[in-house]
Amino acid sequence: MSPTSRRTLLYWLLLLVPALVVGGGAIRLLRLEEARLRKQGEDVAEARRAAVAAQARLIVENVELFVGDAQAGLLDTLGSAPGEGLDAFLDRWEQNNPLVRTAFRARSDGSLLRPAADAAREEARGFVRRFARELARQPPWQSEMSSASDGRLTLEKKSAGESEVRKLAAQNVMQAQSARRDLQQLASAREYALAEAGPRLAGAAPPAGAGSRPASSPGASRTRSMNDAVVPLGTRSTDADRPAARAESAVTEAAAGKA
Repeated sequence: MSPTSRRTLLYWLLLLVPALVVGGGAIRLLRLEEARLRKQGEDVAEARRAAVAAQARLIVENVELFVGDAQAGLLDTLGSAPGEGLDAFLDRWEQNNPLVRTAFRARSDGSLLRPAADAAREEARGFVRRFARELARQPPWQSEMSSASDGRLTLEKKSAGESEVRKLAAQNVMQAQSARRDLQQLASAREYALAEAGPRLAGAAPPAGAGSRPASSPGASRTRSMNDAVVPLGTRSTDADRPAARAESAVTEAAAGKA
C-alpha cells in the first residue's frame, strides 16, 4: 500500500469514527428525549382527566344538592297543604310552580283518585295512561312500608334479645352479690367467735412457771372427744375452719377445767 493511500485511509478513519460516535450519542439522546416527552404527555393527560373528573364530581354534587333542596321544598309545601280543598290546591300548585308538572292522589292499593282519565289537560291524561297500571300493579310505597315493617320487626327482635341478655346479666350479678354477702357473714361470724374465745383462753391459761398441768375431769374429756368427733362428721373442713374448731375445743377445755 502506498503512503498516499495510507494517508487517505487514515483521514477517512479519523472522520468516520467521531461521526459514528457523535451520531450514536445523538440518537440515544433523541430517544431519551422522546421517552421524556411521552411520559410528560401521559402525566399531562392524566392530570387533565383528573381535573375533568373533579369538575364533573363537583357538578354532580351541586346538582344533587339543588335537587335535594328542591325536593325538600316541594315536600314541605305538600306537607302544609290543607286537608279540605286539596284538589284545588294541587291545581294551583301545578299552575304556579314550574317544577310540578302533574300532581296525583291515589289510594293505598294504587288506584288513582286524581287526575281523572277524562281530565281537561293532555298532560294529566298522559300521566293516567302511563302510570295508572303501574301504580295499580305495584305501588312504590308498599315496598317502603314492608321494608319499614321488616326493620321494625328486626329492631324489636334485637331489643328483646338485648333485654334477655340484660336480665341474665342482672341475675348473675345478684347471685354473685348474694354469694359475696354470705361469705362476708361467714367470715364475720368466725372472727366474732375467735374474738370471744380469745379472752377466755387468756383467763384459763396456767400461770408462768407452773410445771404441772391440772388433770382434766372425766366430763371434760368426754366433751373433748365429742367435739373431736363432730368435726369429721360435718361438712368437709377447710383451712379457714380449723382455727375456729381449735378455739371451740379450747373454750370447752377451759370451761371443764373451771368446773
